[in-house]
Amino acid sequence: MARTIVGVNDPKAVKRWSGLLAHDTSHKSYFNSRFMARGAEAEVPIQILTELETDAGEMITYDLLAELRMAPVEGEDTLEGKEEAQRFYTDSIYIDQARAGVNTGGRMTRKRTLHNLREKAKRQQSSWWARLFDELLFIYGSGARGINPNFLVGER
Repeated sequence: MARTIVGVNDPKAVKRWSGLLAHDTSHKSYFNSRFMARGAEAEVPIQILTELETDAGEMITYDLLAELRMAPVEGEDTLEGKEEAQRFYTDSIYIDQARAGVNTGGRMTRKRTLHNLREKAKRQQSSWWARLFDELLFIYGSGARGINPNFLVGER
């Protein structure tokens, strides 16, 4: 009798795990849960730009509107003529890919152990990706990698 078998590396299984990994990672990342939001109008330190999620391309160009710096006009002083001009700056981001993987062994290795190696690998990966995201945000936010040898990102 013929049986239908969905293998370990079947694309359907990978997509399911990929989605769960991305979801778990976003909840573990310190910055993602507190300082990031989607869209150019989000009023948070880090905005997630989504233009390339559905369209092809390798670069997003966007405008930055600087905060106002003028001193307040107090009392009966006249405001007219003291208004501050808006200042716009333009920046661009190039996209690239980063990947990491866990080798859970072959089919027999997974059968010989009591552990669910795929589930454990997913947990390891979600922690690793959260650490990488936080590390990259610290590096780019501070403008320097630092000298700690324990960074996931190597010196360039």
